[in-house]
Amino acid sequence: MYYTAEQWNKEHDIEREPYPRGIADIFVAKHRNGPLGQIKLRFLSRIVKFDNVEAEPILTS
Repeated sequence: MYYTAEQWNKEHDIEREPYPRGIADIFVAKHRNGPLGQIKLRFLSRIVKFDNVEAEPILTS
């Protein structure tokens, strides 16, 4: 399951500090042989792809 800040704020109408656009929180809630947890990935909507956050600088606009 993943959420972007745009989806989360729209669904829950929560005002928080600005979250960089295009960053998704990935929640690993079930994994057969590995750890559970949360990671941040960059969502590149123009090519419909998730990438490492460190791959490009984060631009907040």
